[in-house]
Amino acid sequence: MRHSLQDAVSRCRAGLALAALFSIVINLLMLTGSLYMMQVYDRVMPAKSVATLAWLTLIAGGALTLYGVLDWCRARLLLRLASWLEDRLAAMVYAGAVESALAGSGYRAEALRDLMLVRGFLGGAGMAGLFDLPWVPLYVAAIYALHPTLGHVALAAGAALGGLALLNDLATRAPLQAASTESMRQLRRADAAFRNAEVIDAMGLLPPLARRWACDNGAILDRQQAAGGRGALVLSLSKALRQLFQVAMLAAGAWLVVEGALTGGAMIAGSIILGRALAPLEQAIGTWRQAV
Repeated sequence: MRHSLQDAVSRCRAGLALAALFSIVINLLMLTGSLYMMQVYDRVMPAKSVATLAWLTLIAGGALTLYGVLDWCRARLLLRLASWLEDRLAAMVYAGAVESALAGSGYRAEALRDLMLVRGFLGGAGMAGLFDLPWVPLYVAAIYALHPTLGHVALAAGAALGGLALLNDLATRAPLQAASTESMRQLRRADAAFRNAEVIDAMGLLPPLARRWACDNGAILDRQQAAGGRGALVLSLSKALRQLFQVAMLAAGAWLVVEGALTGGAMIAGSIILGRALAPLEQAIGTWRQAV
């Protein structure tokens, strides 16, 4: 089984490498908006050149169209890889689950659920976010190139959201693990009850079993609610911090423009690049547990 799993994963590497190549071009094209705004503010408006504006708009439109096509291609590629991986491993995982049942192991249907979880993550936004995450330092470096003060604001924003991602994991790990373990036990108890439904009915055990199920299920819901509440708090805090740092970036940029150390176009460009740099971090907070 291990050999089959390693072989299936190794055969996905070429597709993942192509997705990484798409991600390189996609993230470079994401700078189009900030570069366009900077050129419009710093070149077109002072010179009042309509021809320059037309050419810049045409180039930006082409770049953003290419961005959309490549982003769609990457999403389709990851979705096909995920489906292929599940199709390749489904029979093996099913056979392993049956063998686990014969051996008396508790890990049975959970194997099929885990395979679906892997497929969902690989073909969803979580995997695409992992490809975008390494570009955060490069975006911060681009902001530093505009002005060190703006770079300091971007670095503080990245550190704050990165810390929130770790905090989200620490705050939700224990209750989610406890809820997951108890949920699997509950499903195994329910499966055993279904197999012995006639005996349970004949002995009049249904009411106490139903009460026990409701009690245990309530405990699981409490753990899930605790984890969900903590996760929602961290996610809401990350959204608020992101907006706060956007305001701080514009405030710092405006101050530099007043001091004559920065152009208006660079101020707008810095704010746009910061938004792009923080997007993968905010997404990582929402998909952290799934990625783990």
